[in-house]
Amino acid sequence: MALVTKNFTKIPNELFQCKKLSPKAIGLYAYLMYRSYTGHTRGFFPCQKKIMKDLSIGSQSTLKKLIDELVVYDFLEFRRGSIFTGNSRYILLIPKICTNNTS
Repeated sequence: MALVTKNFTKIPNELFQCKKLSPKAIGLYAYLMYRSYTGHTRGFFPCQKKIMKDLSIGSQSTLKKLIDELVVYDFLEFRRGSIFTGNSRYILLIPKICTNNTS
């Protein structure tokens, strides 16, 4: 069996260990990690319309709920973009443990 050495995205195990995250929020995090435009850092500036199109998210309110979910559990920092650039800023985080994780 060959080792995968390129064309893959690393996703932290904590994402799956946090039982409070919805599958859609996990998918959004994985997508944001995949679409990271700055190489090895975890901050980038994707367009929300592109995110919605790529993930088949039907409304901005649904996307906002998923972003808020990742923010609440410390997987994401989010800053809304300016009226001039229109791009928001996302910083992906890897928490040590999901603090509100109850089985």
